[in-house]
Amino acid sequence: FPVIFGAASMFAAVESAMLIFLPILALELGHSIEVGTQVLTVYGLGLVASQIPVGQLADKFSPRLVVTGCSGLAALFALMVPFVQTELWALHAVLFVWGGAIGGIYTAGLVVVGNTFKGEALAAANTGFTFAYAVGGVLGPFAAGVIRDGMGGNGLIGLIAVALALYACAAARRPTADRA
Repeated sequence: FPVIFGAASMFAAVESAMLIFLPILALELGHSIEVGTQVLTVYGLGLVASQIPVGQLADKFSPRLVVTGCSGLAALFALMVPFVQTELWALHAVLFVWGGAIGGIYTAGLVVVGNTFKGEALAAANTGFTFAYAVGGVLGPFAAGVIRDGMGGNGLIGLIAVALALYACAAARRPTADRA
């Protein structure tokens, strides 16, 4: 079950870190406060826009594979950020898809929980999923701040990409009780 609950932690850690640091990274690149607000908004819109399509994919296909796919896609788009950060239209497109892929990790993880547990066990699993989210939401920004201080903004984005890729590998290797 660590991989299932890892979906909540990974989502919360990356989501929280990016909600805090995206505007700061934009300002450090010389963008205006307005652009800092825009990148945060575009990223957040991606988080929201992905929920229904990813949920539908997780209902139609193996939710574990959807978690894996979202994690891999999020890693790939994280790696693209340093290469598009000076072209706002490209940065917005990358951040929208990146946000959507990250949001999809949580959505598909929740579908795995719903497919795996029933009755009282579902209530307990949902509590565990929520706890894992809280842990990621607290530790993610702290770790991101330490990494950013030591490696800069692109180092932070790079390590987030590595973490997402490693999580995608773990999710791909770890079968769950969903309909794989």
